[in-house]
Amino acid sequence: MEIKKVLLDVGMSKSEVEVYLAILKNKDSRANYVIKATQLQSSVVHSAFNSLIQKGFISYTPKNKVKIYNALSPKSILNYVDSKKKSVEAMIPELESLRSKSSKEQIKVEIFEGEKGMMSASLKLFEDAEKGEVHKYFGVSPELLNKEVILFFDILERKRKEVGLVVRGIANIEAKKKLGNYKGLKYTKQTIPPAMSIFKDRVLFILLKEKPFLILIEAGELALQYHRMWDEIWKKSFK
Repeated sequence: MEIKKVLLDVGMSKSEVEVYLAILKNKDSRANYVIKATQLQSSVVHSAFNSLIQKGFISYTPKNKVKIYNALSPKSILNYVDSKKKSVEAMIPELESLRSKSSKEQIKVEIFEGEKGMMSASLKLFEDAEKGEVHKYFGVSPELLNKEVILFFDILERKRKEVGLVVRGIANIEAKKKLGNYKGLKYTKQTIPPAMSIFKDRVLFILLKEKPFLILIEAGELALQYHRMWDEIWKKSFK
Protein backbone atom coordinates (compact mmCIF):
# COMPACT_ATOMS: atom_id res chain seq x y z
CA MET A 1 0.00 0.00 0.00
CA GLU A 2 1.23 3.52 -0.85
CA ILE A 3 1.75 5.03 2.61
CA LYS A 4 2.03 8.62 1.45
CA LYS A 5 -1.21 8.43 -0.54
CA VAL A 6 -3.13 7.08 2.48
CA LEU A 7 -1.70 9.77 4.77
CA LEU A 8 -2.80 12.39 2.26
CA ASP A 9 -6.26 10.79 2.17
CA VAL A 10 -6.66 11.08 5.95
CA GLY A 11 -5.97 14.80 5.87
CA MET A 12 -2.22 15.43 6.00
CA SER A 13 -0.65 17.93 3.61
CA LYS A 14 2.31 16.87 1.45
CA SER A 15 4.76 18.64 3.76
CA GLU A 16 3.13 17.09 6.86
CA VAL A 17 3.51 13.62 5.32
CA GLU A 18 7.22 14.13 4.63
CA VAL A 19 7.89 15.57 8.09
CA TYR A 20 5.83 12.89 9.87
CA LEU A 21 7.59 10.00 8.10
CA ALA A 22 11.01 11.53 8.74
CA ILE A 23 10.28 11.76 12.47
CA LEU A 24 8.69 8.30 12.51
CA LYS A 25 11.86 6.76 11.08
CA ASN A 26 14.19 8.60 13.45
CA LYS A 27 13.56 8.78 17.21
CA ASP A 28 14.42 12.08 18.95
CA SER A 29 14.49 14.17 15.77
CA ARG A 30 15.72 17.77 15.80
CA ALA A 31 14.52 20.38 13.33
CA ASN A 32 17.81 20.44 11.43
CA TYR A 33 17.63 16.67 10.87
CA VAL A 34 14.06 16.89 9.50
CA ILE A 35 14.96 19.82 7.22
CA LYS A 36 17.87 17.81 5.79
CA ALA A 37 15.88 14.57 5.48
CA THR A 38 12.88 16.17 3.74
CA GLN A 39 14.73 18.85 1.73
CA LEU A 40 11.94 21.27 2.72
CA GLN A 41 12.40 24.90 3.70
CA SER A 42 12.79 25.61 7.41
CA SER A 43 9.56 27.63 7.57
CA VAL A 44 7.60 24.78 5.91
CA VAL A 45 9.02 22.19 8.32
CA HIS A 46 8.22 24.29 11.40
CA SER A 47 4.70 24.91 10.12
CA ALA A 48 4.30 21.12 9.68
CA PHE A 49 5.58 20.57 13.24
CA ASN A 50 2.85 22.83 14.63
CA SER A 51 0.03 21.27 12.61
CA LEU A 52 1.14 17.69 13.38
CA ILE A 53 1.23 18.52 17.10
CA GLN A 54 -2.28 19.97 16.90
CA LYS A 55 -3.54 16.84 15.11
CA GLY A 56 -2.00 14.63 17.78
CA PHE A 57 0.49 12.83 15.52
CA ILE A 58 3.75 14.02 17.11
CA SER A 59 4.97 15.43 20.42
CA TYR A 60 8.08 17.27 21.48
CA THR A 61 10.43 17.38 24.46
CA PRO A 62 12.39 20.55 25.30
CA LYS A 63 16.09 19.84 25.82
CA ASN A 64 18.67 22.59 26.31
CA LYS A 65 16.30 25.12 24.69
CA VAL A 66 15.92 22.84 21.63
CA LYS A 67 12.76 20.90 20.79
CA ILE A 68 13.20 17.15 20.24
CA TYR A 69 10.37 15.68 18.16
CA ASN A 70 8.94 12.15 18.35
CA ALA A 71 6.16 10.46 16.44
CA LEU A 72 3.36 8.94 18.49
CA SER A 73 2.16 5.46 17.69
CA PRO A 74 0.64 5.43 14.20
CA LYS A 75 -2.56 4.21 15.88
CA SER A 76 -3.17 7.84 16.86
CA ILE A 77 -4.24 8.43 13.26
CA LEU A 78 -7.31 6.28 13.94
CA ASN A 79 -8.44 8.76 16.58
CA TYR A 80 -8.15 11.64 14.11
CA VAL A 81 -10.33 10.45 11.25
CA ASP A 82 -12.78 7.66 12.05
CA SER A 83 -14.20 7.76 8.54
CA LYS A 84 -10.82 6.59 7.19
CA LYS A 85 -10.45 3.81 9.77
CA LYS A 86 -10.23 0.90 7.32
CA SER A 87 -7.49 2.52 5.23
CA VAL A 88 -5.52 3.48 8.32
CA GLU A 89 -5.78 0.04 9.93
CA ALA A 90 -4.40 -1.50 6.74
CA MET A 91 -1.24 0.61 6.89
CA ILE A 92 -0.56 0.40 10.65
CA PRO A 93 1.75 -2.68 10.44
CA GLU A 94 3.85 -1.11 7.69
CA LEU A 95 4.15 2.16 9.63
CA GLU A 96 5.08 0.31 12.80
CA SER A 97 7.88 -1.42 10.91
CA LEU A 98 9.36 2.01 10.09
CA ARG A 99 9.18 3.27 13.65
CA SER A 100 12.58 3.27 15.34
CA LYS A 101 12.96 1.08 18.42
CA SER A 102 15.08 2.00 21.41
CA SER A 103 15.51 1.04 25.01
CA LYS A 104 13.23 2.70 27.55
CA GLU A 105 14.69 5.80 29.14
CA GLN A 106 14.58 6.27 32.90
CA ILE A 107 12.90 9.68 32.67
CA LYS A 108 10.89 10.88 29.70
CA VAL A 109 9.01 14.16 29.31
CA GLU A 110 6.64 14.88 26.43
CA ILE A 111 4.50 17.93 25.73
CA PHE A 112 1.16 17.93 23.89
CA GLU A 113 -0.97 20.87 22.78
CA GLY A 114 -4.53 21.42 21.59
CA GLU A 115 -7.65 19.28 21.75
CA LYS A 116 -6.18 16.50 19.59
CA GLY A 117 -3.03 16.53 21.70
CA MET A 118 -5.16 16.20 24.82
CA MET A 119 -6.70 12.99 23.51
CA SER A 120 -3.37 11.63 22.22
CA ALA A 121 -1.62 12.26 25.53
CA SER A 122 -4.43 10.65 27.50
CA LEU A 123 -4.43 7.57 25.27
CA LYS A 124 -0.64 7.29 25.43
CA LEU A 125 -0.88 7.36 29.22
CA PHE A 126 -2.31 3.84 29.14
CA GLU A 127 -1.29 2.61 25.67
CA ASP A 128 0.12 -0.62 27.16
CA ALA A 129 -2.68 -1.06 29.70
CA GLU A 130 -4.13 -4.47 30.48
CA LYS A 131 -7.61 -5.34 31.62
CA GLY A 132 -8.12 -4.85 35.34
CA GLU A 133 -5.32 -2.31 35.89
CA VAL A 134 -6.23 0.86 37.80
CA HIS A 135 -6.15 4.33 36.27
CA LYS A 136 -6.10 7.00 39.01
CA TYR A 137 -6.82 10.68 38.50
CA PHE A 138 -7.50 13.99 40.23
CA GLY A 139 -10.47 15.82 38.73
CA VAL A 140 -10.56 19.13 36.91
CA SER A 141 -11.22 22.32 38.88
CA PRO A 142 -15.01 23.04 38.89
CA GLU A 143 -14.65 26.37 37.05
CA LEU A 144 -13.03 24.58 34.08
CA LEU A 145 -15.78 22.00 33.64
CA ASN A 146 -17.42 23.38 30.51
CA LYS A 147 -19.35 21.32 27.95
CA GLU A 148 -16.27 20.67 25.77
CA VAL A 149 -14.21 19.36 28.69
CA ILE A 150 -17.03 17.12 29.93
CA LEU A 151 -17.53 15.78 26.38
CA PHE A 152 -13.81 14.98 26.18
CA PHE A 153 -13.94 13.00 29.42
CA ASP A 154 -17.06 11.15 28.23
CA ILE A 155 -15.18 10.04 25.09
CA LEU A 156 -12.14 9.12 27.15
CA GLU A 157 -14.30 7.08 29.51
CA ARG A 158 -15.64 5.00 26.61
CA LYS A 159 -12.11 4.32 25.37
CA ARG A 160 -10.98 3.26 28.85
CA LYS A 161 -13.88 0.82 29.02
CA GLU A 162 -12.76 -0.69 25.70
CA VAL A 163 -9.39 -1.44 27.30
CA GLY A 164 -11.03 -2.76 30.47
CA LEU A 165 -9.35 -0.36 32.87
CA VAL A 166 -10.59 0.16 36.41
CA VAL A 167 -11.01 3.92 36.76
CA ARG A 168 -10.79 5.69 40.13
CA GLY A 169 -10.99 9.47 40.52
CA ILE A 170 -10.94 12.10 43.22
CA ALA A 171 -12.61 15.49 42.70
CA ASN A 172 -13.29 18.55 44.78
CA ILE A 173 -16.69 18.51 46.50
CA GLU A 174 -17.68 21.66 44.57
CA ALA A 175 -17.62 19.66 41.32
CA LYS A 176 -20.17 17.09 42.53
CA LYS A 177 -23.14 18.74 40.80
CA LYS A 178 -21.46 18.34 37.42
CA LEU A 179 -19.77 14.98 38.01
CA GLY A 180 -22.16 13.23 40.39
CA ASN A 181 -23.03 10.39 38.00
CA TYR A 182 -19.48 9.25 37.25
CA LYS A 183 -18.65 5.76 38.54
CA GLY A 184 -15.50 5.23 40.56
CA LEU A 185 -15.42 8.87 41.64
CA LYS A 186 -15.06 10.11 45.23
CA TYR A 187 -15.03 13.63 46.61
CA THR A 188 -12.91 15.55 49.07
CA LYS A 189 -12.91 18.95 50.75
CA GLN A 190 -9.14 19.18 50.89
CA THR A 191 -6.98 20.81 48.23
CA ILE A 192 -5.97 18.42 45.44
CA PRO A 193 -3.75 18.75 42.35
CA PRO A 194 -5.88 19.88 39.39
CA ALA A 195 -6.39 17.66 36.35
CA MET A 196 -3.75 14.99 36.92
CA SER A 197 -3.72 11.33 35.86
CA ILE A 198 -1.49 8.60 37.30
CA PHE A 199 -0.96 5.22 35.65
CA LYS A 200 1.91 2.80 36.21
CA ASP A 201 5.13 4.87 36.06
CA ARG A 202 3.52 7.84 34.24
CA VAL A 203 2.01 11.10 35.43
CA LEU A 204 -0.01 13.35 33.12
CA PHE A 205 -0.56 17.02 34.01
CA ILE A 206 -3.36 18.84 32.13
CA LEU A 207 -3.75 22.63 31.89
CA LEU A 208 -7.09 23.67 30.41
CA LYS A 209 -7.34 27.47 30.56
CA GLU A 210 -6.85 29.02 27.10
CA LYS A 211 -5.61 26.11 24.99
CA PRO A 212 -5.10 22.56 26.31
CA PHE A 213 -1.46 22.03 27.30
CA LEU A 214 -0.31 18.67 28.66
CA ILE A 215 2.90 17.34 30.13
CA LEU A 216 3.42 13.56 30.26
CA ILE A 217 6.25 12.43 32.54
CA GLU A 218 7.47 8.85 32.62
CA ALA A 219 9.51 8.44 35.80
CA GLY A 220 9.09 5.61 38.28
CA GLU A 221 10.06 7.49 41.44
CA LEU A 222 7.90 10.52 40.67
CA ALA A 223 4.92 8.33 39.79
CA LEU A 224 5.36 6.33 43.00
CA GLN A 225 5.14 9.51 45.09
CA TYR A 226 1.93 10.58 43.37
CA HIS A 227 0.48 7.07 43.72
CA ARG A 228 1.07 7.28 47.48
CA MET A 229 -0.43 10.77 47.74
CA TRP A 230 -3.48 9.74 45.72
CA ASP A 231 -3.98 6.60 47.84
CA GLU A 232 -3.91 8.60 51.08
CA ILE A 233 -6.47 11.13 49.84
CA TRP A 234 -8.67 8.32 48.44
CA LYS A 235 -8.89 6.70 51.87
CA LYS A 236 -10.25 9.92 53.36
CA SER A 237 -12.60 10.80 50.48
CA PHE A 238 -16.34 10.09 50.28
CA LYS A 239 -19.00 9.37 47.64
